[in-house]
Amino acid sequence: MSVFVSGNINLVREAVTCNGVPFMQVAWELQEKYGPVFVLFIFHREFVFICDPVTIKTLLMSTEHSKSKHYKSLYGVYGIRFMGKGLVTEIDHDKWNARRKLYNIAFHRKQLMDLMGDFNTSSDKLVLKLKPDADTDKPVQLMDGLRRTTLDVIAKAAFGISEELILKDSPFIDAVETSMQGMHEQLRYPFDWMNPSRWKFRKQVKKSLLFLRDFGKDIITKSQKEQLEGQHQTNNIVHSILQCFHLDFYKFDMETMVDDFVTFFVAGQETTSNLLGFTILELGKRPDIAKRVQEEIDSIVGDKEFVEYQDVMKMEYTLLVFKEVLRLYPPATGTSRMCAHDLTSCGFHIPAGTSIQMSHYITSRMKQFFKNPLEFDPDRFLRDDDHPMYAYFPFSLGVRSCVGQQFALIEARVILSKLFQKFTFKLDPTQSFAILEQLTLKPKAVSKERDGVCYWDMIRSGRDSGFEDVDQRNIDGITIR
Repeated sequence: MSVFVSGNINLVREAVTCNGVPFMQVAWELQEKYGPVFVLFIFHREFVFICDPVTIKTLLMSTEHSKSKHYKSLYGVYGIRFMGKGLVTEIDHDKWNARRKLYNIAFHRKQLMDLMGDFNTSSDKLVLKLKPDADTDKPVQLMDGLRRTTLDVIAKAAFGISEELILKDSPFIDAVETSMQGMHEQLRYPFDWMNPSRWKFRKQVKKSLLFLRDFGKDIITKSQKEQLEGQHQTNNIVHSILQCFHLDFYKFDMETMVDDFVTFFVAGQETTSNLLGFTILELGKRPDIAKRVQEEIDSIVGDKEFVEYQDVMKMEYTLLVFKEVLRLYPPATGTSRMCAHDLTSCGFHIPAGTSIQMSHYITSRMKQFFKNPLEFDPDRFLRDDDHPMYAYFPFSLGVRSCVGQQFALIEARVILSKLFQKFTFKLDPTQSFAILEQLTLKPKAVSKERDGVCYWDMIRSGRDSGFEDVDQRNIDGITIR
């Protein structure tokens, strides 16, 4: 199964490159074959996977087990700083904790309520962007619109950026995607930095990284100036970044502030757009579930032009749908921790200092924890025996769980309700249901002309369903007829 120098790299590369499956799908298959504890070797690195909820609870719910040293691989791409020592990649718990307390303020319930205007405005622009192609025979590339919308939200709500990102072309979309692709390729091919045939791609990645970081510096510098001049500032993320600058027990310089800018800017866009993309695909395959979502949105929102915070909190079934989407397509496939002391998991001795990989992608597909795990069933979250604790953690668990998870779930409900309020959908017959892995999971594009979610849309009339009824089975798992 492995060789002395490269370890299991050939096994992984064949599956990922030749068969086009995500890395964690390979890991899931290994778990099926070898059990809940197994090891992968990629060159000199060992990856110990543990798929046991008891051990996962031990590692994630305690602060004594620090984040794994593997997070250092997200520091930069091809020699250019990327996430650096941002909130996701900071390993030192004390440094992370001081900053996290400040960022919690920006994601407090009161602040989220104040952001409803931004959520609605950006969603309305998406509807405006999609309307010209409604009721035509032209398929619409929905993922592009979703990425633009979620980027517009995070830019305005978190950083006060006024630039138009939905209705006009912007370099931000390509910069974020190219940066993520570069990071993924660097992790997948450790020697990619020295491949002469890839110099053009590496140049594009470096250019994108520098663009994002330079833009972040400009935003932070502008906010610093406004703060010094005594101008009013809201409790958004950029304000929290500036507050971190005044922490007195460690150096928090401009580069570290930009690390957090890039982290929030990228993660804020990727998480919600991919969640919505996979949701549209699953609802396209299940018009019965789509009908229930439509009925809930109609009963709560109706013809209201402004979706209020209280409306979102009432969308209980829609939230169940999002939870089920996150079960199958988590924003991050897993997390890792460094054992602070010896552990025993499923009868195996784990020495202190071992880096442990815990994958939500794997545990959420294990029949030991979920009934019919590959079936899309939002109602499973109403059954206490079908979503065990510590086997479901799409936003991680414990103190280092995602600070922006409620931001993403509220934003997603506003955007989806606006789409269902205005349009009826039908997935394109050529729609692929393959998964693209680029650090995060996203719907895979068929071609440049067919992005990850391709559909025909029609202006809704009366109270028809949000999705045109189609056969619920796909052909070879690829297309809907």
